[in-house]
Amino acid sequence: MSSPAEENTGMELVLNMNTVPTVQDARQIVEQAPEEDRYTLQLKLGIYMLEKRDENEEAISIWYDYVIQSGVWKRERTEADFRDEWERARSIRDRHQRNLAYIEAMYQKAVSKCGVEHTQDLFVLIRTKTIAESVSKLLTLDASFEELRRGINHELGDLKRAAGSLCTEELRPSQFKTLGLALGPHGWLVERHRPPSPDIESVDQDCGNEQRDHGENARDHSENAQNERAVDKSPTPSTPPSIPLTPLSTGARKAKSQRRRKKGNAPYDRYRRAPIPRHPPSTFNNSCGCVIASTLLQRFRSPTTDDRDEVYQQQEDEFNETGNVILPKLFGWLDGDISTVEGIDVLSQFDIYDYHYSPAIAKPRLGWSRNMFQSLTQQLGRQDVCYYAAYVAVRPDYAWKLISFPYYTKSAYLGENTAFTYIDLNIGDYLATGRGGSAVQGSLSFTDKDKENCTIILPKIHLRLEE
Repeated sequence: MSSPAEENTGMELVLNMNTVPTVQDARQIVEQAPEEDRYTLQLKLGIYMLEKRDENEEAISIWYDYVIQSGVWKRERTEADFRDEWERARSIRDRHQRNLAYIEAMYQKAVSKCGVEHTQDLFVLIRTKTIAESVSKLLTLDASFEELRRGINHELGDLKRAAGSLCTEELRPSQFKTLGLALGPHGWLVERHRPPSPDIESVDQDCGNEQRDHGENARDHSENAQNERAVDKSPTPSTPPSIPLTPLSTGARKAKSQRRRKKGNAPYDRYRRAPIPRHPPSTFNNSCGCVIASTLLQRFRSPTTDDRDEVYQQQEDEFNETGNVILPKLFGWLDGDISTVEGIDVLSQFDIYDYHYSPAIAKPRLGWSRNMFQSLTQQLGRQDVCYYAAYVAVRPDYAWKLISFPYYTKSAYLGENTAFTYIDLNIGDYLATGRGGSAVQGSLSFTDKDKENCTIILPKIHLRLEE
């Protein structure tokens, strides 16, 4: 059943204002380039594929195999560097091959039950491993192939729904023709072909300039019409023009000439931002730092002042040593004080937002709930004075004019790919100017962490940046 991946696999890429529709077209672009630029183009096109169509596993798989076989990378990269650069593409290629192997196994299983001809008709509908899994469920049903075909057509090609509840009743043409459907060559319901209307003509043309200048043309037309009306209403040539008309026409001509001189940038002037002045942050004195420390101490379990001081000192030493500190039970009141309040359940709010989350094809989820900005829990957390005080207390400059802005949450599914590494600091800029040296990054967690489910940090990194 399976065949080698074809190089006319569709893509949706734009390189230097030119559309690259297929993998074969991308190969031609690379092979026509100078040898010293070929690997750069291969890498650039590979990144575009990952960004634009992350779910198009076939195109990414073909491109990765082509890059390896070309051998161009050997002139510019070591094997270790190449593996690091193409790690994501390689993982997609490996997953794609596993999916193809699974689909092939389902194909052979279908052949043993339905025969080659019927299986070929069935696998016209199979494009992904997920759909192939539904085929596995269909094949376990005690039904003939024609009954399976009728059940799938009843669900309009949804194999999963057909496997859940197979309807084997005969479909009458009157039932599907009213929906604009017809039986295709393989016996599946498809959209009925309708010839295009001869009155409709499609012409590709660049309308960017027309769209950009549309407003200016409309203003000019309005001014010309206004001037014409002014001329029509003006007295006869023997009579001097009235005073109100002279500044009107003069002002219109000046405005028109000014817009013509500024043509090109004028449509975008309204979107430009004024420069924002940067002021050094105000700082706390030592007494203010002590006030914040005492505020934080009230949240610890230890009942006595001496015990609280000891706990805080240990955590302060830990932060100064490793650059990281954990404040347990700082938000314990969220579990105790609001657990009986109707409508506020911390973990259930994540489920609500996850239910309404619409994933983007070109952007992997990576465990982030990108639609959860303004939940009740987030608002309560940002209003907690101790949450604010903790950030001020650990900043080297004790800056207190801080802003809390909404950001999305982390809500990973079991087994979801969440691996990515980065440093939220421009190290070169920090070493040159010191900017960002007082920044503190933290998170509020509602679940326990373990070695397999946690954020990885680099202890003492703040002491070794200059190295």
